[in-house]
Amino acid sequence: MKRAAGSVAGRNGSDSTYSSEASGGDMAEHLAQTQVNRSALAWMFVAQGLTLLPLFFYLPKWLPFLWAAAVILRVQVFRGVWGFPSSTVKALLGAVGVGGLYLSFNRFLGIEPMVAFLVLAFTLKLVEVKSRNDLLLVLYIGFVAIAAQLIFNQTLWLSFYGVACTLVLLAALQSLFQHRHLRWRRQLKHSLVILLQAIPVMLLLFITMPRLGQIWSVPLIQEQAKMGFSEDMSPGDLANLARNNAIAFRVSFNEGDIPAPQNRYWRGLVLDAFDGRKWERKQRWYPIINGARSSSQLHPDWRLNNLEPEQRYDYSVMLEPHGYSWLFTLMPAVKVESQALRTLFTNNYLLLATERVTARSYYKVQSLQRYSVSTEQLSVDERDVQLALPKVGNPGSRRLVADWQAQNLSAEAIVNRALAMFGDDFTYTLQPPTLGVDSIDEFLFESQRGFCEHFASAFTFLMRAAGIPARVVVGYQGGEYKTGSEHLVVRQSDAHAWAEIWLEGRGWIRVDPTAAVAPARIERGFSESLNASDSDLVRVGADAGFAGMWVYRMQSRIEQWDYLWHKTVLSWDNEKKSQTLQRLLGSLDPWRTALFFIGSLFGLLGLYFLMGLALRSRPRLALETQLLNRAKARLSSRGFISNPSETPRAFAARVKSEFPQLGTQFDDIVSSYERVAYRAQPQAIALLRRRVAKFRP
Repeated sequence: MKRAAGSVAGRNGSDSTYSSEASGGDMAEHLAQTQVNRSALAWMFVAQGLTLLPLFFYLPKWLPFLWAAAVILRVQVFRGVWGFPSSTVKALLGAVGVGGLYLSFNRFLGIEPMVAFLVLAFTLKLVEVKSRNDLLLVLYIGFVAIAAQLIFNQTLWLSFYGVACTLVLLAALQSLFQHRHLRWRRQLKHSLVILLQAIPVMLLLFITMPRLGQIWSVPLIQEQAKMGFSEDMSPGDLANLARNNAIAFRVSFNEGDIPAPQNRYWRGLVLDAFDGRKWERKQRWYPIINGARSSSQLHPDWRLNNLEPEQRYDYSVMLEPHGYSWLFTLMPAVKVESQALRTLFTNNYLLLATERVTARSYYKVQSLQRYSVSTEQLSVDERDVQLALPKVGNPGSRRLVADWQAQNLSAEAIVNRALAMFGDDFTYTLQPPTLGVDSIDEFLFESQRGFCEHFASAFTFLMRAAGIPARVVVGYQGGEYKTGSEHLVVRQSDAHAWAEIWLEGRGWIRVDPTAAVAPARIERGFSESLNASDSDLVRVGADAGFAGMWVYRMQSRIEQWDYLWHKTVLSWDNEKKSQTLQRLLGSLDPWRTALFFIGSLFGLLGLYFLMGLALRSRPRLALETQLLNRAKARLSSRGFISNPSETPRAFAARVKSEFPQLGTQFDDIVSSYERVAYRAQPQAIALLRRRVAKFRP
């Protein structure tokens, strides 16, 4: 029975379910309410596929195959080859899908599992679509899926893609209620009109409605290539990261000059424990001040009342999600403000978020221009932590330091001696050799080739061996300045490690041993410091050839537009809303805002009503009638004018009696017209269009 029903559906070009007792007008009405025709089904496939495509990149890899299988099944049902699946089969498919989600995520709670469940329901619902109401439900879920796209990614281009998906979904909705076939371009044009009418209302809501802030965040896949560095550092870690050109964060400076390239040290993490090969965070960070969301906070060690603009940097950071809690600032940061993040300062002058940064975040910072903090005496515990070394290992490095100490060198002299050693015989490279157990000795006395983490690690080890408190700092160094949008772009390839040492009377100061080996890395940027061999691994800018340079410029332009989109639209907060309403209304009184909103809304509705009346006063001819009139107009140039009371067939006969060949062509046009207008064969519109195009009297 199901197969027979499917066969009837395939032959009639639509799926329908109806009672055998229905007849006449009742049958026609029932079919109009329940049938799913070929055009509507095709629009549903396209709309669903476009909507799900971005989500497939973030969800289990088997979901796209499940969707493709559902489409094939539904097409076969439509063709009458298969019948609709039974309730048992549908229940089994649902159970298998839910089980697959649990195996993929090991949990049901969380944004990703919930979105995956939505996609699963969106896909499986396709299998049981029988009527117009079923298809409506599928398309309504599609609008929710568009919102789900923006949970994972809120770039300018995905926003445009979401608008395109909305356009296709609206066209699919319209196809359900059409009694005649329309070309896809015309259908999309109608949807575009609806979207354009919605834009003014959307802008009104955007300006007047209060911002709720970030409601949820999505944990990212823990991949170093996407997130940057992790909580520890081994030889080669940052060298691998240097091949990643993804954006880490963007910075715009509000007042004063942008710091020179050699001063752009973006501090993120302090590593103070060394096991002979790997540096990691040993000392527990403790907050010295807790931040409150949507408020400014000051570091308690600083007084800003007397700070002049030339003594500080005021800047805003747009941070890409990296999955950890640290934030990046110039050293030392003394003030922070964020609408979305709850922040805190730590005892070692780090700025942290109280939660992992799993969404693009925006915060404002004020930093001092001088880099010297904690000039008071270190505590005994602090000194012990910053001098700790393994009891054994790297004997050559320890003997070298003992020789320096035997010469009664001061702390500053030991620092200069180490930097001079790096500057003489060492090479900065992205392809350092693998190091063994005594990694410091092998680097200093054998390979003498390394990346920034090799130099920072070896330098810190030497300082601690000499009794100078020292620690490794990991972050980013540099930043590419973007003219036009006036901001810096800091990439993952700018990841950098340097050292901080504590000197009596001067406190913690920054020392970058990489600057002694490759000063171009610090002064002109990462790409300028590479040799020919390393440049083959990282092709950027002018080194990428003509095609690569064109791609690089296009990518740079796209990144700039995305930054402006986020800064002007996605970062729109209550403060910007209040400033805009203040300029528009002159005051922020609630009654003014309410009057502005209601008045603007009713004004738009009134405008749309008048536009609708104007369009109704100009009746639009059907497409087939327009095409027929176009052919008649061409005949008028030969002296044939159709009488108002003359039917198209009679007019064709009159033309054929005088010019048989011309009349035959026009008679074919009239035949195609009658198929569309009188015989309900909308597919003949394409033939009518071709015949009119070829008709040249």
